[in-house]
Amino acid sequence: MTSTPSARYHPTWDLSLDPLMSCKLCLGEFPLEQMTTISQCQCVFCSLCLKQYVELLIKEGLETAISCPDSACPKQGHLLENEIECMVSVETMQRYRRQQFERATTKILGNSARAEQGDSARAEQGDSARAEQGVSARAEQGVSARAEQGVSARAEQGVSARAEQGVSARAEQGDSARAEQGDSARAEQGDFINRGWTVNLAFWAVCYLLPCLFSDTVCLLPFQFLLQER
Repeated sequence: MTSTPSARYHPTWDLSLDPLMSCKLCLGEFPLEQMTTISQCQCVFCSLCLKQYVELLIKEGLETAISCPDSACPKQGHLLENEIECMVSVETMQRYRRQQFERATTKILGNSARAEQGDSARAEQGDSARAEQGVSARAEQGVSARAEQGVSARAEQGVSARAEQGVSARAEQGDSARAEQGDSARAEQGDFINRGWTVNLAFWAVCYLLPCLFSDTVCLLPFQFLLQER
């Protein structure tokens, strides 16, 4: 008896099961088609949890950029605008874009205000510094001018005082010299006059006294001479 090979069994169903993935937010397990992957950090969450998370942040306006829900995300990824648009309604997306515009405008205005304040502060500091430099320069110039004036005044006073002293000394010396010369001249004149009177007296004595010793006639000669002159 010959045996014929038995026909192999081929099941009509697929035994392979779809892998389930765990959501980090609700800790539930879901098939891959119900999960959403964030492109920046490759973190995976269930689509329902991620949608509720995004809608809550937009409603509260808590963040300028919607970050990954996983606080321990190694890459600290953010959801892109097209990813958010696929999750939320049109109204919610418009609200998100309006919030982004308002934050950007506020940031620009804040930067402009800070820039103006910085410019104003630097301008004030510059003006204050220039004013202080100007005051210091004027003060130094004033001190220098007063010092020069003081030195000049003292020099002029010293020169004037020395000149006056010199003039006074020369005047005193001249007065003293003239006084001495006058006294000397008067003394010499007095001596000359005295000598003249002495000579005259001696002459008249000789002319009068000596003839008297010899005769009466001779004694009258001087008087006769005087009478003739008159």
